Amino acid sequence: MDEFVQTRTTNLAKKRLPKGFAYIEDYQDDAVTPLESRFQVKDAQGKAVNGLKMYHVLDRKTLSKALNDMIDRSGISPKSAFYMWVAEKPEEFYKAYVQTGMDLYFHTPMKNKKSFIGKYTNQTFQVQFGNGYYSNVVVNHVPELKVQKQVYNKLGDGQNLDGKLVKLGDKFYYFLDGAKLPANRGEALKEYRFFDDFDQKGDEFTGEYKALAGVDIK
Repeated sequence: MDEFVQTRTTNLAKKRLPKGFAYIEDYQDDAVTPLESRFQVKDAQGKAVNGLKMYHVLDRKTLSKALNDMIDRSGISPKSAFYMWVAEKPEEFYKAYVQTGMDLYFHTPMKNKKSFIGKYTNQTFQVQFGNGYYSNVVVNHVPELKVQKQVYNKLGDGQNLDGKLVKLGDKFYYFLDGAKLPANRGEALKEYRFFDDFDQKGDEFTGEYKALAGVDIK
């Protein structure tokens, strides 16, 4: 959730209304995919904000000269692809949200790309009366999730049979060790599943299985 902080202004500020108002979400496009259909902009009362037009900017060449000039004059510098919300009628926007001291909240959910591992950053910018303001840089980390499969002659402290001879008719156990997911990150975990692609010609599934948790699940 991002916040567009509004302030009460003077007559001098009113003269600068034509310089405009804008909000920019500068996301790292090689790391995340925006869930644009879920984007929301609401005021402090939870109502949808009116008067903002959204642009998804993959290349600044696609923006009008007026919007490029707004970015350049403000002094901000988006690094890659970004979303830009612009007040279409600055005076009306000013009266509805700025003059009233109303906070605006931008909810811009994004999904990690499956191929991305490592650190990525996110930063927002605000243009108010033509002046640019920077947010702090948010740093996120996508860990490499490792899944291991082993085979034992019995559950618990059994012997590892990986690479060893298993006699015809002998019973053995595949042990699937899932990736450890850190707590309190992103959205709630809704599903955790395994797919075991075993050799159906040489192996017969007996229907026995156990699911063991390495830590308490709350």
